[in-house]
Amino acid sequence: MIHVPTAAWAHTAFDLAAWSSGIGLSVVLYRWRLKDLAQAVARRTDGAYFAAGVAT
Repeated sequence: MIHVPTAAWAHTAFDLAAWSSGIGLSVVLYRWRLKDLAQAVARRTDGAYFAAGVAT
């Protein structure tokens, strides 16, 4: 087996950076483009629609 030295701290740092950027991008995208669309869908449907979506 070939031994490849790795830095566990670097993996953790990049993991946290990836999660943070993904969450940040999701928040920006929701506020920029999806908020009005989500509110329009919520006005036309009731809670059962969303419960079915979560259940599937």
